[in-house]
Amino acid sequence: MKIVLSSAAIKKAVKVLTGKIRNGTKCTKGGTMKRYLFLSAIVCMVFGIALIGCGQEKAASSNEAIDVAKAMETAKEKADYLIGQAKAFYNSKEFQQAVDVAQYVLRYVDKDSSQAKDLLEKAKNSLAEAAKAGVEGAKKSLGAIGQQ
Repeated sequence: MKIVLSSAAIKKAVKVLTGKIRNGTKCTKGGTMKRYLFLSAIVCMVFGIALIGCGQEKAASSNEAIDVAKAMETAKEKADYLIGQAKAFYNSKEFQQAVDVAQYVLRYVDKDSSQAKDLLEKAKNSLAEAAKAGVEGAKKSLGAIGQQ
């Protein structure tokens, strides 16, 4: 869902909410605190929607993310994009993809990136935990088969 607001509409809404205009006339000072609280809530909501709408889509794979980054001009753009992709992979429990992207950042884009180092460590730990859980599950399955 994409919401587009014109600057004129936003300015008019701010004036109405801050009490400068009410139905085409200037307002008195009554209810100022309520208007400011309401205005604060609206501003937070608009910025929240803008941030969600501006978020980048997760690439289908680490290779796709790396290919997109290669077309970017600066190392900072590449690093920011790839770290965002690594976070997206991590959050969707695609730990190997997150590891691959973070390693690429550290090898070819920014060897000192603390964000990439942190993500790499977190993703590797999660990958190890997932593997350990898989081994435990396999042991239980084999144990159940042996008891039959």
